[in-house]
Amino acid sequence: MLTSLLPAVAMAAEYSDTAGHWAEESIARWSDAGVVQGSNGQFNPEGMMTRAEAAQVFANLLKLTGKADLSAYTDVAADAWYADAFAACVAQGIMNGVAADQMDPTGTVTREMFFVMFARALGIKEESSLNGSFADSSEISSWAKGYVYALVNNGYVNGTSAGDIAPKLNINRASVMALLDQTIAYYVVENGTVELKESGVVLVLADNVTLTGDADATVVVAAEGAKVSMKGYTGDATVSVVADDVALTNVPAGVAVLAVEGTDGVTVNGKTVTAGTDYTVPSQSSGGSSSGGGGGGSVTPTPEPDPDPQPGDDDEEEVTPAPDDPEEETPTPEDPEEQEPKPEDPEEQDPKPEDPEEQDPTDPDEDESEFGEAQGGNNGTDSSEEVI
Repeated sequence: MLTSLLPAVAMAAEYSDTAGHWAEESIARWSDAGVVQGSNGQFNPEGMMTRAEAAQVFANLLKLTGKADLSAYTDVAADAWYADAFAACVAQGIMNGVAADQMDPTGTVTREMFFVMFARALGIKEESSLNGSFADSSEISSWAKGYVYALVNNGYVNGTSAGDIAPKLNINRASVMALLDQTIAYYVVENGTVELKESGVVLVLADNVTLTGDADATVVVAAEGAKVSMKGYTGDATVSVVADDVALTNVPAGVAVLAVEGTDGVTVNGKTVTAGTDYTVPSQSSGGSSSGGGGGGSVTPTPEPDPDPQPGDDDEEEVTPAPDDPEEETPTPEDPEEQEPKPEDPEEQDPKPEDPEEQDPTDPDEDESEFGEAQGGNNGTDSSEEVI
């Protein structure tokens, strides 16, 4: 049985403001998938993505159920439409607050912020160099470079229509849909066999899946307790496991498997892989067996500093999460949320050095939909076609 996949083009969702838009097909695909939704018949593709909306996107996309304690955040009411999404994203390690007591639900999200959240959500490892030349690559914040490099190097991020990365530019709703669409080739939500004919990310959210085919792929297993067989698969793959108790079987020799930090009970061809460990499946002739701790092709990476410390961590000194970037370890002098770039040319912006903690977000509508009400204005994002 072939699993039910969400096709690259799905047009069931209808919004009065997306017809003819450059991201129309992407918006339709992920609306039909239940990952996003509009409000009052509109999607507002050029509206700025807020932190609350971003949290809801990730919670829906990965079907997150975990809940972190958000009682320390004074701006997240327990009954707010986004409260569970934030709690799930914090528990998953995708997001943190902008300060020890602030989550800033209505704050906007820059491209580099969203890229870091997205990479973390898919278990994509940081990379140390950038394969390609972008005029503004030096503007990428130090805390975001490794993840942005990884997304660019894997072909998931190509830059804007002007050929820039535009890391400090606020990202809009249409661009988020485009990023999901061009990155996730297969969104596997039902049990069965999937023949991989197209390269890209294979996001597995079903319980029992067999992957076949020969397309190169980054397989992300996000369903707790999932059983994933790669019997018959002959392509070049890497696997990231972001959920507990995942069993991978028939994984070909040479395939690298990463069990991300915080996971437990991950096995590859019957061998346990420790969280935070890269395990490369050995050939039969190489012999040896291992847990994630070493041997048999398993490598334990050198621990790196947490780029996103939580208040109360037992570090040498107590660190407060950076002002409005859940990923930033050291605040930058700029405010990526209060930039005032020219709306007609988002690639030539000159952000003002402002205090990111003193942003003035739009007041939220308490009757917002799950994805959030349409936000008015452009706030520095190009309304013309934008290539992620």
